[in-house]
Amino acid sequence: MQLVRSPFALHPRRFGRGPARVLAVAAPQRMAIPDDVKLFAATFFAGFLFVSIVIG
Repeated sequence: MQLVRSPFALHPRRFGRGPARVLAVAAPQRMAIPDDVKLFAATFFAGFLFVSIVIG
């Protein structure tokens, strides 16, 4: 179950204060590695490779 609030309001101070609505279809949960972890791993590997080439 996923709750969604209206993305617009008649008055700016009322934004996000409307009733929560339940969506019929829940967002699929996927087991994937987050992008920041992929970026960290790629940067770490590139640094390791660079240092290995410079030392060797």
